[in-house]
Amino acid sequence: MIQFRVYAQRGHTASINSATPVRKLALPSESSRTKEFSLNTIEEDCSNVTFLNEKQKEACQSSTQALHFISLGAQLGMTECSHQFKHQRWNCSIIDEDVMFGRGLQLPTREKAYLHSVTSAGVTFAVTRACSNGKMESCSCDDRIHKRRRETGSWQWGGCSENINYGVKFSRQFIDAEESMNIWQRHEELGRKHGKPSADSLMNLHNNDAGRRVVRSMMERRCKCHGLSGSCTMQICWRVLPQFRKVSDELFERFKRATRVRYMRKKRRLRRFSRMIKRPTRHDLIFLDESPSYCDKSER
Repeated sequence: MIQFRVYAQRGHTASINSATPVRKLALPSESSRTKEFSLNTIEEDCSNVTFLNEKQKEACQSSTQALHFISLGAQLGMTECSHQFKHQRWNCSIIDEDVMFGRGLQLPTREKAYLHSVTSAGVTFAVTRACSNGKMESCSCDDRIHKRRRETGSWQWGGCSENINYGVKFSRQFIDAEESMNIWQRHEELGRKHGKPSADSLMNLHNNDAGRRVVRSMMERRCKCHGLSGSCTMQICWRVLPQFRKVSDELFERFKRATRVRYMRKKRRLRRFSRMIKRPTRHDLIFLDESPSYCDKSER
């Protein structure tokens, strides 16, 4: 599990203050070794951060602030998780306790599906916003959208469209890296617990991707009028990210109607658990096991 120490102020997701208490925040991945870093190290050469694999180092080296926005995006996802589950039996209490993910979230349940999707969406969101704000050296506004044909003669693309393509690519490269490595390798710890580590990794990758797809699908068009005497004869439009609360709301709806799947060992693929349930799309969340009651005392 890749674990981040972030300087977080409860209830705040817009910024990280180095003066506030240190708390642990974990990206949802199931490596048997816990690996930590402090935000104090983010200015260092990424090659010195020993727990990153090659794909993650490549993403990290794209900007001196990359790990900062990864951590900020993960924090954003965790805060939204706490908001969405505040009236549920499991209330995303990992935020309030200085612990790793509990026993329940090591099971491939729909709660874990939501956690992966909202964290992936959070990192996508944070990196995309950082690009348009000029806070990452490796990206800027999305200029490619200006080449698209406008839908009507009354408006045209212009301004600074937020670079969702870069945010999605970056999130995929960093967050999916460890899971991708585990798909065809038997992970010792998961193998003992479930006997199907590939299934867990495939589920996690699907839900990571679903989170990113929801952010992309909810991009909004914002326009400004131009013309004599406020006639608005022409509008200049650009694309912006939605409020992240809207993204987490949509993911929570997908959590409620998530599709149970099963692992086909011979084909190494996931399929719907029964033909009586709908076939999941790439935007849907999926899970392998039904959730526990979350009322029983955990064994420690």
